[in-house]
Formats: sequence, C-alpha cells, structure tokens
Amino acid sequence: MRAYERFLTYAKVYTQSDESSGVTPSSACQWDLARLLEQELKELGVSDVKLDEQWCIVTGRIPATSGCENAPALGLLAHMDTAPAFSGKDVNPILHPDYDGGDVVLPHEGRVIRAADFPFLADLKGKTLITADGTTLLGADDKAGVAEIMTLCEQVLTEDLPHGELCIAFTPDEEIGEGPNHFDVPAFGAKYAYTCDGGDLDYYLLLGDSPAQVVRAYARLTGFTAMPPLKTSIHSTSRTPPKRLYFREYRRFSRRAISVPYSR
Repeated sequence: MRAYERFLTYAKVYTQSDESSGVTPSSACQWDLARLLEQELKELGVSDVKLDEQWCIVTGRIPATSGCENAPALGLLAHMDTAPAFSGKDVNPILHPDYDGGDVVLPHEGRVIRAADFPFLADLKGKTLITADGTTLLGADDKAGVAEIMTLCEQVLTEDLPHGELCIAFTPDEEIGEGPNHFDVPAFGAKYAYTCDGGDLDYYLLLGDSPAQVVRAYARLTGFTAMPPLKTSIHSTSRTPPKRLYFREYRRFSRRAISVPYSR
C-alpha cells in the first residue's frame, strides 16, 4: 500500500486532542487510531508491538538485518492527534490531480488556499495535492508522518532492505504540548531518532542529561567539536524533575556547510 492511501484512511479517524481535559490521552478518540496502528504493525510483521494501555503510546521494533547488527538503532516517531484549534471530525480528504500551481478552491465554506500565501506550492505543480473540503482541517500534521512510517515498515520488511534496528513509536497529544510527558526514552531503545512531522528537515534536536552530553552528541553527528556556526541554544525543561534535558538546535544551511545529512 502506498503512503497516500494509508493517509487517506488515517485522516478520517477522529483524533483531535483536548487541551482542557487534564488526562492522558487528552481525548478518548485517540485510542481508535492507536488500536488501528497496533493491529496494522502486527500484520506487517513488526516485532514487539505494544500499545501502552495507560498512556496510549504505540511502539514496535524491526530487528537489524544480517550484517547490520552493529549499526546504531534508529527511531522513527509521529504523533496521532490533530490540533484542537479547528475541527478534525468527519474529515473528507479531496485529491487534486495534476495540480496547476494556482489557487486551490475548496468546495465548502468559501475557503481558498492561495498560492501567494504558500509559495512552496509552485514546486508541486503537476503533482497530486490532498486537501480537506473546507469544513475541517486535514490532519496531515501528523497523519502524513504516521503513513510514511507505516509504509517504510512495509517496504523494509517485504523488500528485504538492509538496515540496522528500527524503533517505531506513535504518540498522543503532541498538539497540546504533552506528547513526550510519558514517553520512556530508554525503553524505546533508539540511539538516534527522527520525528516525521512537518516539511523539510531543518533542525536537529540533540537530547541528553547534561550540556556536556549534548556537545558530545553534536561532535559525533558532525565530526566537529566547535559550537554550531549559527543559532545555538541550550534549554532545560523541568517537566520531569529532577532529571533535566538539554538540546542544541542549528539550522539547515549550517549543516550544508559541514555536510551533515538534511532533506530538501
């Protein structure tokens, strides 16, 4: 199954988070997608598939192929909820084949996606766009990421592609800032991880228990021990005291200069 076909299914599952609920997951509807993904991962042959029945986190693992056992474990994550700012119920995805590069008129509510407001649309001329119908959000943030990861799992397992261990996770409540609250990083098992959310990869987040650990991770990633040449920041968070997490952020064109992988 292609990624967009999966996305069309996931987009119709109501998963809007609720910032006023005070519980995790913040909305019961997120369990619907979580249970669907749990079942699909098992059907694909992913190992150790689990749905945390308390926190609504879906995890799984694809063991390394022969000869790649010593490669660092790579994590792939996406969130299941959609933003509470606009309705995500009864989503009706619409395909716009052979997009002409101009404004996209949605069939309801008089809504128009204007090319002048979104210059990147020019790069999509001739492709197929997927939008909502104007009455709801689409939910590509982040069900497109969910669909990408699920499709990658299928391809890796069916095409016998060489790879190190892959760690998969789908989480709730990212849109209300509570996604990582109950995520067990050591149990996840990844050495490095990518959150598949949004557009181009334009920064890395390097996490650790101390600034020194983050600096060492930066050196391993880039081969340089100096500070990143552009935006550099170290932040602490007290969400999970007494442990403190730190991260270093640097932008896309700094990575081009030092040949760190990035997406276009």
